[in-house]
Amino acid sequence: MNLNKDKLGLGVTIGTGTSDLNTVAKHMDLAEKHDLEFVELSIYDWNIICGRKIILSELNKLKSLCKNHNLNFSVHGELSVNFLDEENIDFHKEVLKRDIEVASEINASHLVTHFGITSINNFNDTNKFNSLLKLQRDTYEEIGDYAKSHNVILTVENLFNFFDEQIHVPLPNIIFDQLKIINHSNVKATLDFSHGYINCEHYKVDFIDQISIMATISKHLHVHDSFGLQKKIWTYNNSEELSYGLGDLHLPIGWGNIPFDRIFEKLEFAKGLILILEIQERFIEYIPETIKKAKILFDKARIYSE
Repeated sequence: MNLNKDKLGLGVTIGTGTSDLNTVAKHMDLAEKHDLEFVELSIYDWNIICGRKIILSELNKLKSLCKNHNLNFSVHGELSVNFLDEENIDFHKEVLKRDIEVASEINASHLVTHFGITSINNFNDTNKFNSLLKLQRDTYEEIGDYAKSHNVILTVENLFNFFDEQIHVPLPNIIFDQLKIINHSNVKATLDFSHGYINCEHYKVDFIDQISIMATISKHLHVHDSFGLQKKIWTYNNSEELSYGLGDLHLPIGWGNIPFDRIFEKLEFAKGLILILEIQERFIEYIPETIKKAKILFDKARIYSE
């Protein structure tokens, strides 16, 4: 499939919440039906990696499935990879290396991973926090070299606090600063608008200012809607979270209140941009109209000269 070198393409996340590759195949069929260039494979929800090793029979099933579809691929690695977790850093490195190997085997251009999180106590201890940031930078440089050797670009995603008040989740400007220091050709960024919205509301900083900074190094976008509210009350299920508008809801565009039109009119992005719709499968009937809205936004995306 031919791709624009500045804007690589539009895609949708598939396979979240299921390890059934027959379901994944149906999602790929849906993506092809709507002329999408990419699907993002949620391998963190699958059975491919076990005990920090790849199960070849499971990988071969995925490779066969990918070969049967005229799509390009990105991969979302394990959500729990955390390079600010000093105690378990070797585990995190090995899991991300396996993710890189899987991505390479299916010719996925981008591998999404998460920027680290740490405790409030570590964050408040300036020396400790700076030492953890250096550990993360050193690790990204090492893993970036590994990704480069496998022809994969690591795209580091911003998060929000989905644990508790004792956790510190860095804002987009910190991610920008750290990745600029690393300055590795194969370590770029994934800008998740809903994550940024929730985190900026939590820390009471300007959302547009924060994401404008991170956009300039982001090769990958995660687009889904929410109301910018952390989940602070008990809810029975996902439907009740939806009722209250709490948390990272992964809504179709327009169901929440993220100002996407303003965002895409104002922000400038780096070359090689992929936009992925991260919409929950429960909203699958709204995927077609969400794709139409996303295409309008993607056409507005301004690419700056690097």
